[in-house]
Amino acid sequence: MTTSDEESFLSHFGALDELIQLIYQGPSKFVVLSSVNDAGWTVHLGLTGTSGRWWKGTWTEKDVNKFVGHVSGKLEDAFAENLAKAVLEGQLYVGDWSTEKGAKIDLTVGTAAKAPVHIPLTEMEPQDAAAYAASVFSEIASQAQDRQCKLHPPAFQSRSSRPVSPPPAKTAGVKRKAEEKEKRTAKEHEFHHSPSKAKGKAKSDVSHEEEDERAQAKIKELEAKLAKAEEQAKQKAPTSQSKAENKLASRAKTNGSGIRTAKGASLANPNKKARKIQAIEFEDD
Repeated sequence: MTTSDEESFLSHFGALDELIQLIYQGPSKFVVLSSVNDAGWTVHLGLTGTSGRWWKGTWTEKDVNKFVGHVSGKLEDAFAENLAKAVLEGQLYVGDWSTEKGAKIDLTVGTAAKAPVHIPLTEMEPQDAAAYAASVFSEIASQAQDRQCKLHPPAFQSRSSRPVSPPPAKTAGVKRKAEEKEKRTAKEHEFHHSPSKAKGKAKSDVSHEEEDERAQAKIKELEAKLAKAEEQAKQKAPTSQSKAENKLASRAKTNGSGIRTAKGASLANPNKKARKIQAIEFEDD
């Protein structure tokens, strides 16, 4: 396989790189790790428990062409994405499983597909298996640096689990805030320990007290004016009442028909109407 073919394979099968999944098959539990490099697509199968055995299988460009034929780059991308989806969904199965040494087993990817992929697996030597496991744990330890070297991220952020040092991306901002805080502390120290600044602070305090006293005096003055105005209003109230009483008395002098009695008129006949005298008749007459 040429270098261009290797690069093409790596670019199209990148979706299968750095995947990990678990397989529960009967009483056995397996871990599957998928990786892609220039050599092809490689899967590692590890048996958990006291055995600690590892198997390895690789697919190259030749194996891909044998399975799907010579296809375009877009079809290779789609093929790799379908395989990655099968790994994520757990469509995995260990075929011809046997605990015997040197047994020919394979990893089936895409158990729900019409044409699943079968990758032959070969058991690794104990030394090679130990070296591979050490490299995996080295990557895990490198990624754990961002979470205070914890193997697993904390379920909740507590004070004890907060990182001692900030992440590199935020170091500049935190450093700038620390410098600003130091500057403020230095200015406050200079302010409190400088005689001239202390004197100026005392003057400032005195001026604030004078302003408060002036404001209180102004409030008292306004309250006095308001009280005086209310007193004057109370004094004017009886005069208005007497005027109303005089007006009612004037109306009372009028008769029932509303005609006012003329000045100097007789009270017996105020309207000066003509009187008619009628003779008294007796029965003898």
